[in-house]
Amino acid sequence: MPQRHSKNNNDLAFFTYDEKKKLGYGTQRERLGKDSIKPFDSCCLCLKPFIDPLCCQKGHVFCKDCILECLLSQKKDIQRKLAAHATQQKQEKEEDKEKMQLQKAREIDAFDQQNHGAVPQ
Repeated sequence: MPQRHSKNNNDLAFFTYDEKKKLGYGTQRERLGKDSIKPFDSCCLCLKPFIDPLCCQKGHVFCKDCILECLLSQKKDIQRKLAAHATQQKQEKEEDKEKMQLQKAREIDAFDQQNHGAVPQ
C-alpha cells in the first residue's frame, strides 16, 4: 500500500502547506490596536514625544534624560550587586576559616586524649 508522500514527508528544509495548516501558521487570531503600536516620534523608554533625542547604534531613539537616567540606574544596580557579591564571598571565607580552626581544635583534642589517656594518673 503506497503512502501519501506529500503529507508524510518530513525531511524538507521548509514546512509544507499541510504542516503549516496543522500548526496554525499565518493565521491571525487577534488584531493589534492603535494602543499597542508605539508612534514613530516617541521615546522607547518613556513613550512620550522626544525631548532632545539621541540614537543608539542599533537605531533605537531615546530622550537624552531618559537614557542617562536608565544608564545611571543600571550602573548603580551593578555596583550594588557587586558589593553584595563581595560581602557574600567575605562571609564564606570567614566561615571557612572558622571551620578550619574548629577542625584543628578537634584534632588537637583528639591527640591530647590519645596521649594522656595511655598514661595512668
